[in-house]
Order: sequence, then structure tokens, then C-alpha cells
Amino acid sequence: MAYNCPWHKTTKAVKKTVYELQPNPQNRLSEGSLYSRLLYSRLFDLVRVVEARTGQVIEFQKDGSHEGAPHEGGAQCTDMFEEEEGWRKCVDLRALCFDEQRVKLKYIQGSIFLIISIPMGGGKLNEIASGNLVLEFVKNITDSIAFEVQDEEAKAKVSNITDIIDQINKMAVTDSLTQLLNRRFIDDKLPGILTDNAITHRPVSVAILDIDFFKEINDTYGHQAGDAALKKLAKILSTFIRRDSDFVARYGGEEFLFCFPGTPLKVAKLICERVRARIEREFFFLEESSDPPVIRITISIGVAESGELSDLTQQAIVELADTRLYAAKKAGRNKVV
Repeated sequence: MAYNCPWHKTTKAVKKTVYELQPNPQNRLSEGSLYSRLLYSRLFDLVRVVEARTGQVIEFQKDGSHEGAPHEGGAQCTDMFEEEEGWRKCVDLRALCFDEQRVKLKYIQGSIFLIISIPMGGGKLNEIASGNLVLEFVKNITDSIAFEVQDEEAKAKVSNITDIIDQINKMAVTDSLTQLLNRRFIDDKLPGILTDNAITHRPVSVAILDIDFFKEINDTYGHQAGDAALKKLAKILSTFIRRDSDFVARYGGEEFLFCFPGTPLKVAKLICERVRARIEREFFFLEESSDPPVIRITISIGVAESGELSDLTQQAIVELADTRLYAAKKAGRNKVV
């Protein structure tokens, strides 16, 4: 199958460093200038075009020294790593969804791979089925990478390269105050979950919750007290994660987001009602001292399900949940809508 994927849809930097992609019956990336070939062979082990929805490799060109790459177009993008990682977790889909370059470090069987993914067209989730492609660059950097950890406390936490990569990955998606997942994790994870729903026809419910009158806590007791309330709330919210596919993350400020894959709206609202009732009963100690101020807080929650949407995007489901959050506040707060 021939694909018309002109370079003008990628960045100028890519034009200068890799082959020109043209449709051809051999299902390969055609060679460019001698300079491009030399530069390519030094920069990357593999350049390939991947259909992000299925993870299928459409076209590829590999360096002869790379033994792990598939030998024919049509293989899965995970084949070269000899793993069973679901395609929905890959960097290609995230690059496509947000229409921007994404970079990933991957440690597999003693080797470290650098993966750069660049979208070759639009990034709307509901267009993926029509054949949205990403350009993927892969480099085994095991023998060329160098890490330098200067902080003594950090050195004590990382004893080898796998620890370093694990720490980097955790820091990138963890909120420093609450230790919950952060907005970046939501932006990386949620599009893949929604795409999975589009293929398997399973519901995905998203809830956004907000602390009622949070500004008054900060104004009355100070921002440190507000931070203490956020940390206590985060610990409670974490107890409502029922399975590995669910997650809760700090969306921003005093807002948090629940994601319940495979959960219909009715069930998600029941879970959120239990969350609301638990917070309403809880005492919040606002300082770590012998006689801290103690307050009660309430939360408002808006819940949405993917099945309600005609435009299956992260923006659409978050906006619907956010609209219902504000409806809950308008109705008097301390409610689930």
C-alpha cells in the first residue's frame, strides 16, 4: 500500500537529517543524498513509519548494524523489542494525539533505546482509524549514553542505569506536592485509553473534583495549610483506586481527575458519591504540630463518560466533566453531577 506522506508535514530539522519519504511499491524509505545517508547512519539505527492506531510498521529503513529491527514492513512496532507492551502505551500514539514530537527512553534486556516520534498529520483521536502515521527514530544508546548525578541524596537512590531511568520516568509524571500522578501523566495516558475505548467499545468515565471554597482555606490559614489539605485529600483519593487500569491525578491547583476505564457513567458516579461522602466526614489537620487547626472540607465532582461524546477526544471528555463540576457548584456544592 502506498501512502502519500509529504515532508512538509514534519519539521525542517527532520528534512535535513533523514531520507525523503516517497510512496514506493517496495514498501521502503527511499534513499536520499549521500550526505543524508551518512548522517542517518550515524544518528539512528532505525527510521520507520508506524500506523499509531494498530502499531503496524508501514515502511522502514534500518542500519545494517541493528539486529533487533523487523525485516519486513507490516510488523508491529513492539516486535523489535521482543515484548508484549500494548501499543496504546507507546510514544507514537501520544505524539499523534498531541501533534508534537515525543521522546522516550526504554530499557530492555540490558539495552537502552532512545525513541523519537514525530506526527505526520493531524492529531485528533477520531481520525486515527483513517490511517494516521508517525515517523519514528530509534537509536540503541547503551554504549554512548552518560548520566551524571551531582546531588548526594539522589546518588543514594540510584545504584545503576535502570534505577536512573526509573527515577526519571517517575519524576516526570509525579506531582511534587501530593505525590499523585500529574497533568503530564493525564495528557500521556488518557488519549490512549480513549483510543482503546474506540476500538473495543468499552466505556471510559472521567471525573473532575474540586475542593469547595479552597481559597478561603488559604486566606484564613495560609498557603501551607492549603498544601496540607491537598496532601491529606490526595491520600484519601488514592484509596478509591480499585484496579491497575484506574488512576487519580492532580489536574491543577485544587482540582483532581479520576479515570475509570471500562466503567459506565452510573457506576463511576456511585464511586464518586462514596468519595464525596468520605471527604465530608473527614477531619483535616492543617499543620504538623501539637495543636494544629482542624477543619472540615467538602468537594464537588463532575462525571462524564466516553459514550456520551460524538467527538472522542481528551479535550471533549474533560470539558464535559468540567461543565458538570461547575453545575455541581452552582447547585450548592458538595455534590456529584
